[in-house]
Amino acid sequence: MKENIRDTFLREIDGFYSKGEMPSHVSINMQHALTEHHKRLKSKGLAYSERFEHTIDERASQATFDFGAFKMTNALKHCNAIIDLTDGRSRLRVDDASDDVVHCHILDRAGDASNGSDAERIIACPNCGHRTAAKDAVNGCPMCGTKFKIDDLYPCVNTYYSMIFPMPKQNSIENSMHRATIIGVCVGVIIALLVGILMGKDGHSAFLIGFAALIAGALVGWATFLLSFLIGNAIVGAKGVVGVARMAADTLDMAGAANSRRQTEAAIKPFDPDFSYDIFEGKILSAIRTIAYSDNRAHCSLYAGSDDLSFMNDLVNIRYRGACRFNNAGLAGDFLQVAVTVFLDNVYYANGQFLRRKENFDVLLVRHKAARTPVVFSAYSVNCSKCGGTFDSILSRQCPYCGNSFVLSNLDWTIVGIRPTH
Repeated sequence: MKENIRDTFLREIDGFYSKGEMPSHVSINMQHALTEHHKRLKSKGLAYSERFEHTIDERASQATFDFGAFKMTNALKHCNAIIDLTDGRSRLRVDDASDDVVHCHILDRAGDASNGSDAERIIACPNCGHRTAAKDAVNGCPMCGTKFKIDDLYPCVNTYYSMIFPMPKQNSIENSMHRATIIGVCVGVIIALLVGILMGKDGHSAFLIGFAALIAGALVGWATFLLSFLIGNAIVGAKGVVGVARMAADTLDMAGAANSRRQTEAAIKPFDPDFSYDIFEGKILSAIRTIAYSDNRAHCSLYAGSDDLSFMNDLVNIRYRGACRFNNAGLAGDFLQVAVTVFLDNVYYANGQFLRRKENFDVLLVRHKAARTPVVFSAYSVNCSKCGGTFDSILSRQCPYCGNSFVLSNLDWTIVGIRPTH
């Protein structure tokens, strides 16, 4: 099931940029981020392609982890991850290696909390009573336009990213043996010919020449095969060690990432027992992308800070490098604050030129200490507390009808600080 969701998503993500069709099984926050990204690319006049191509060494696997009320399946797949950006004149191709691993974090409710696909659940509009599937009401009631606050429709892809696979390929030993065999045979044949030529000049019999050439060629060829095989494997192993070290230096090593997860959970779970790090991670990434690509950040409820974010105006692609580092957490009045560093690989476009830059963002998030991660599926309209008007609570800081302020951090995580790490 989860592998089907992964494969469908990987096919549909490129189609979204070419056809505008939103991928199925993606989180609500990711939908907002993808929509804003599409707008940014269009405003810059850029064509964008994101592909995960089949490789000979393709391997797929998945691992599921239970985290209380939720479970996360990391459905990964070896592939060749390629991103293309072009304005028709200049082009940037991001294709760092032929052997990448794409990770799809697929979230679901655990145990009895999940009763089939949330996307197919029938909900009734509280305004007009129209009944429809939840997936068709994500952007509001199709009859009267009432806006809903719908929890993520589980199962859903909450986070995805690709990383270079640093270890030897699955068939590396076979390839090394094949190369060593070719080298050994070639060297053996050359030695046999040389022995034959030299012995022929000394007038030895044909039988002795053939026998000596055969033995010499076989021994030297076998020795060359062994030496080539050992050297080849040593090179492959060294590349693996260098690759792992580079990955650790580039982001967090596996131990560091796991430790950040534990520290984040330890800081938040006393306030929110159903807190899910994977949901939190996905919200951070989607919020950064939505804020970065938004043309009207002053109205975006996901951001409530005062930083100068003009450096984001030329961002045209934000790639996650697979890790968030926990920095600290604490209470500020009635709000819980969490500071993290997010490791990214960003692309900027300005004056007809692309600039790729690996950089980290320091992010400060807040949420009211009484807010909770919803476990049971719910869908309710977002109405202004003053005039009753309904509106999109993600992209609006105030009611569009009467101007009454809406504070998202009372209900969900909101970014109040974001800046590149220096």
